[in-house]
Amino acid sequence: METKRNKGGEKRKHQHSLNKKKKKRRRKKKKKKKKKKKKKKKKKKKAMTKAAVQKLFFPGFKNVLTLLIIVLKNRLQNFSTT
Repeated sequence: METKRNKGGEKRKHQHSLNKKKKKRRRKKKKKKKKKKKKKKKKKKKAMTKAAVQKLFFPGFKNVLTLLIIVLKNRLQNFSTT
């Protein structure tokens, strides 16, 4: 079968072979895109709650504090009276 010629005289390729090439190009393995790592947001440090403070030390912490305050108040009163 003759090959058809374009105006310039060069041989024109058959459409079939061109389609084959297109398919081959499509079939090429695509490179995987690298996923960008998300930056972790820094958590704001919350002020410690009273409960957390109590747990840090020991269960009777609150009572000890109140006792201390009472004792100090009494001492102050005693000191001011003398």
